[in-house]
Amino acid sequence: QASALRAIAEAQAKASDTKGALKTAGMILDQDVKASVLNSIAEAQVTAGDVEGAFQTAATITPQNAKVWALGAIAEAQARTGDMKGALQTATTISDQWAKVFALSAIAETQAKAGDRAGAAGTFRLAVQSAATIPDAEQQDWALGAIAEAQTRTGAMKGALQTATTISDQWRKVFALAAIAEAQAKAEDVKGVLEWALKLPTPQAKALVLLGAANG
Repeated sequence: QASALRAIAEAQAKASDTKGALKTAGMILDQDVKASVLNSIAEAQVTAGDVEGAFQTAATITPQNAKVWALGAIAEAQARTGDMKGALQTATTISDQWAKVFALSAIAETQAKAGDRAGAAGTFRLAVQSAATIPDAEQQDWALGAIAEAQTRTGAMKGALQTATTISDQWRKVFALAAIAEAQAKAEDVKGVLEWALKLPTPQAKALVLLGAANG
């Protein structure tokens, strides 16, 4: 039943029937499913231009950890509609640093796609700063790896390298660097890969990164 109600609510939201979507969402008993549906409704509201309504919808989400992801979704939707200032303002209100990192990275990717490379670089820096405040070292590494991946997707190889080198776990760092090398090689910049890959401190790291480049 929850799956059917979810499909109905999401279809209503896409059709701009917010009132109906919220009514349907209210019938869902599974709190995790309901939170996800309300998240989708909030995104649809932003797309339709009702940002205030989206925040009202997000405010009804429980528990708190689900609410922060809804704010991230709102921020991403604002970015997609071209409201970068609003997107960044929303992202800064996210209390969970992990969720904030993903929201900021998504905003930065949207900025890069829109041609605002400088703005994207600044937003990626904010994401790195947020990741640095995550107390758990493993989670911090995962967050930094996610940022580096996003930077790589936008072609910001220099920034991706800088982010990847801050990863504390050596193997996770090497795998992040290998992914960058692969993307850089796919962009036909093998010379650029060699410039930094050959400077890596261990033979194992060099081998894995160069293997990544070969896969590109």
